Amino acid sequence: MRTVGLCAPLLWAMPLAIGCSLTGSAFAQSDSPVLERIRIRVAERLGKLPNFTCLETVERSTRAKGGRAQLLDTIRLEVALVDGQEMFAWPGSQKFEHKDLRELVSGTISNGQFAMLAQSVFLSGAATFTFKGEELADRRPVNRFEYVIPKALSGYRLRSGGQEAIVGYHGSFLTDVATSDLVALEVIADDIPPALDISKASTNMKYQEVRLGESNYLLPLSSGLMLTDLVGREHRNHMEFNRCKQYLGESVIRFGDAPESTPASPEPTPLEEISLPEGVSFTVRLEQDIETRSAAVGDPIRGVVDRDVKKKDGKVIIPRGATVLGRISRLDLSAPDVTVLGVQLLRLEFQNQWATLAARLDRLESANPALRLDGVDSSWRVAAEPRKELASANIGILFLRGDRPKVMRGLRTNWRTEAPKKEDLQ
Repeated sequence: MRTVGLCAPLLWAMPLAIGCSLTGSAFAQSDSPVLERIRIRVAERLGKLPNFTCLETVERSTRAKGGRAQLLDTIRLEVALVDGQEMFAWPGSQKFEHKDLRELVSGTISNGQFAMLAQSVFLSGAATFTFKGEELADRRPVNRFEYVIPKALSGYRLRSGGQEAIVGYHGSFLTDVATSDLVALEVIADDIPPALDISKASTNMKYQEVRLGESNYLLPLSSGLMLTDLVGREHRNHMEFNRCKQYLGESVIRFGDAPESTPASPEPTPLEEISLPEGVSFTVRLEQDIETRSAAVGDPIRGVVDRDVKKKDGKVIIPRGATVLGRISRLDLSAPDVTVLGVQLLRLEFQNQWATLAARLDRLESANPALRLDGVDSSWRVAAEPRKELASANIGILFLRGDRPKVMRGLRTNWRTEAPKKEDLQ
């Protein structure tokens, strides 16, 4: 797979990655009062960001040369900027991890969308700027500038598979005439070596003012990544950021619709961690609909154990009604008549106890003979995922017929526990 990254940011896509470092001070080569005002404003708005979190939604698509764009999937992540470093987690995870984003998501994905991309242009001291004049953007007067950062002064590193290279980059940006705030930023890689199998790599970002704590800050509203390979196929990511809030070090960040402040409640009783033996078969009843038209990889799912699970001596190992927590791990929309839905179970909770779930999907069951997926008859199927990279992930795969079918609440699936793997415990 390629990954792309840029400066403190990294952008990944099929196998490509970019990185760069920041040195010097911006606009040192220019006495332009307009640029000087922008320099001051950038430092003020982007140089002192507090720790914060946002919900990031990524739509990934591809387009063959001369063809139509095809949506591949949608991914949702929690992203945090803490002490100048970006960290990622699945929505509702117990904590953010200092790990490579590629350990969470394969394929075309990117990071570094917050202050770091803009800082790489404005605060590195490596750019040469050209004022292109005033124009309107969304009925708003803006100044347009172009910039160039040559390879010799660049920290822009592209990595594709086992190959990598430092490249220069150029682009443009828009600033508000009245406030000098950054409105939009474009970054385009230059002179990409053919060995990387990438002919073009670009990112476009739009900015907005966001309230974090007691102050307003400038953060991205959306971002677009576009990569073109040597045969002309385009890989696109459209990213949107919302529900941003100041991060005060909570162990768990939630992005539900609950109000920001709720009445104080007693501390919950800590749950005791237990272990489940291998080979335990249990049935899960889905407690929510899954709308594949709007769902995303990373979305949490919830179910309950459908009946008591007992040992041979009659002792209950897992009681009926135990809560099962998991997430959507795959949602492949690339085929016209089949949607591939991957489900991973993560945690089991009951009677003040909890256990990590490492389990593989065995079969489908139904308490209601009429239960089915929209447009799907009894021939729809479940299968183990044969791809090597998913073989260790304890993921159940559903192949759903129809155009973006809906998985109905009440669907029953049978699972069998396995020995937990290291990656399942994180």
